[in-house]
Amino acid sequence: MNGIKKTNGYNFLPHDFLTLSYIIIIIFIVLTHYNSLSFAYMHIFTHLLGVAFIFLIAKYDRNKNKLITLIHYFYPIMFFTFIYQETGRLNQLFFHGYFDKLLLDWDTKLFGKSPIYWFYELIPQRIISEYFHFSYAFYYLMVPLTFVYIYKMKKDNVLYYMFTLCFSFYIYYLIFIFFPAVGGRTFVDIYAREGYLFKKIVDYIYLTQEIDGGAFPSSHVGIALVCLLNLKRVGGYFYRIMLILVPSLALATVYCGYHYGVDMIAGWISGYILYKISSFLYVRYFSS
Repeated sequence: MNGIKKTNGYNFLPHDFLTLSYIIIIIFIVLTHYNSLSFAYMHIFTHLLGVAFIFLIAKYDRNKNKLITLIHYFYPIMFFTFIYQETGRLNQLFFHGYFDKLLLDWDTKLFGKSPIYWFYELIPQRIISEYFHFSYAFYYLMVPLTFVYIYKMKKDNVLYYMFTLCFSFYIYYLIFIFFPAVGGRTFVDIYAREGYLFKKIVDYIYLTQEIDGGAFPSSHVGIALVCLLNLKRVGGYFYRIMLILVPSLALATVYCGYHYGVDMIAGWISGYILYKISSFLYVRYFSS
């Protein structure tokens, strides 16, 4: 399969190099701010464990054991949530506070009044709210489902997908560290909005898993677009479903009050740019 780099007995995959690069950057940030960070040693220790894991799996992945190979392809997806939450512990190292007032000003200049105030009120029907919360919640299944679908339909595209996905995620995480913003919930009560099951699910996710600082650009929108563009290469029924769900998810980020309008727009733009850059890098360095 294209993309495998054999180095001194190690079978590295393209996303291994991206993950190792991100780990090195984070370790550097922690070391240079060691006295300003609680439990800095734990950040370094866990990332060194990550390095060891990547080298071990690259060492023992010989395409003979399907489970090891599958884990090697899939493992970044298992760790994205933990890496994302870590940005919430690092995003006050460079700037104290958040850039929400600036983003709200941008929203006001662009829309006259930020859509976090009027989009939900425009169509507040409970069933509409539930659909948008379902669309937003689907994001948390979108990334692994896209992996499964591509793996099943066109396995040769899996490494391409993982490279573009990891590249985009890691860039977003670095942006969140250097430009933290909480999002629309800074100014509106997202929990007061109506809904049914999926409203409760998303509320639970935000109460237990979300961090302060990962709002701009909207990685939900950007990553959803990266998934969609990868699915376009494969086609089929899931791609057609995503043609509906991705725009719905993008609107949901603002409708549900989690993001400003400029977050969503920046998510579209950055997602496309990151996909194009990562696609170029993959073809340039890993496609044979």
